[in-house]
Amino acid sequence: MAATTSSSEIQSESSDLPQGSERPSHWLDHINNRLARIDQWSKGSSIHKVPNQLRKVDEEAYTPRIVSIGPFHSITTKDRDHLLTMDKLKLLYTVYLVNRTTEPTKILYQCGDAIFDLADDRVRPSYAEDIILDRRKLAGIMLVDGCFILELFFRSCYPSAVTEEDPIFHNDWMVPDLQHDLALLENQIPFFILQDLFKNIVPLLKEEYNFINPSSVMDLALSFFNLDPEAIQRSCSQDADHLLDLLHHSYVLMLDSEGSNPTHDQHVPVGDDTTARDASEESSRRTQNSVPVGKECRGFTKNATELLEAGIVFKKSDQEAREDDWLKISHLRSGVITIPPLRIDERRKSLLRNLVAFEQCHSSRGKKFTSYAILMNSLIHHPRDVELLMKKGIITNDLKEVEGVFAFFKNITVGVVTKNVYDCFGELCEGVNAYQESWGHWHRLQAFLMVRCRRYMEELDRKYLSSPWTVIAFVAGFAGLFLTPPQTHYAARFNGA
Repeated sequence: MAATTSSSEIQSESSDLPQGSERPSHWLDHINNRLARIDQWSKGSSIHKVPNQLRKVDEEAYTPRIVSIGPFHSITTKDRDHLLTMDKLKLLYTVYLVNRTTEPTKILYQCGDAIFDLADDRVRPSYAEDIILDRRKLAGIMLVDGCFILELFFRSCYPSAVTEEDPIFHNDWMVPDLQHDLALLENQIPFFILQDLFKNIVPLLKEEYNFINPSSVMDLALSFFNLDPEAIQRSCSQDADHLLDLLHHSYVLMLDSEGSNPTHDQHVPVGDDTTARDASEESSRRTQNSVPVGKECRGFTKNATELLEAGIVFKKSDQEAREDDWLKISHLRSGVITIPPLRIDERRKSLLRNLVAFEQCHSSRGKKFTSYAILMNSLIHHPRDVELLMKKGIITNDLKEVEGVFAFFKNITVGVVTKNVYDCFGELCEGVNAYQESWGHWHRLQAFLMVRCRRYMEELDRKYLSSPWTVIAFVAGFAGLFLTPPQTHYAARFNGA
């Protein structure tokens, strides 16, 4: 789109030259500079707007609740009233941050100048959309938002840094809302902005703040999102493009640390000792190369209730499984599907949608969360499927009703463009689909008979044992059925005698 616009502008500017006039040797210099910037933009953009077909399904999932980060929601005036309070608080946090250093004014100008120098060459190309802000305003947004995030991370990781009048950490609802907002695809700033601020500010902290000693911005960010920095940084030596990218890397690394495409008795190994981005991209390339041409997987052929009736057993992963281990789903040969616990609330709904949207905009990151969404969508076709998974302890519902969870999974794949979801769960689905079609497994036959017996007992209880009168009628009918053969037998003997 951008290249087409530039071509038309080039033509219009060329036609403005008077016919027959001499053309100076440098008349194309400014156009050449613009083309160079467009080429840089096309290669380096990592922060996208959510595709319209995804946004219209659930607009709230992609919209900041209390704070805007970056230019996308800062330059639009529509429905920004709820964000104005946090705009003032961002400035307050910026003041707190620079005042922690030995030379606040010097640090502010030093950081500002460094960001200003990067505004056009690195910051602007990081965004996939045209930013209609001049260099000064764009640099100002990066400076204030970056300082706000860094101070927020300091206070989250080091409670001693929280002041008595702090309006965020003395309100229980604000931190979850900020975790929601900082994980939105459109609500991001480049990660190198946070790194530059970190490198300039941390070495000059006053002695009274020597308890603030983080090893990196990544360490702070992962702690803020309640992830384990040590476990992730052991496998991650390369920085992400932004915070949502960091979360995506982290979840993928949790899976790749034990294997990907889990099926049958164990996870199949995928990752080796590569960086976060390399692990994700290498996993995606390997999967694409291993999938036969035309091979596709759209999830399970039956929903959870039907799979249970076909002899498949659902089980929550062991106690060590965290709610962040989204992707560690495995299928054992005995017909047991183990699924990590999943808590459904508004924040996690939004996070999953934004991770899927991120993959839709970055094909190099693989399609693991897209695969997860399609898998769960194929598993849940009715509210009773949600109730079944809740009974097994797999889903914890923090929404008001079961229908809310059902509606979420029903719409999670609407607008998602998928070529092949074999990336993560292809072999798992094939194994389960083949298992529930085969009668050669004793465990499947046993589970099938147990489910059938349980269903018949529930139907018996519902129809014939729901009230005293139906119980009396059932007992009388059963007694009559039981006594009819002996009565017939003795009647026949009497008549014969």
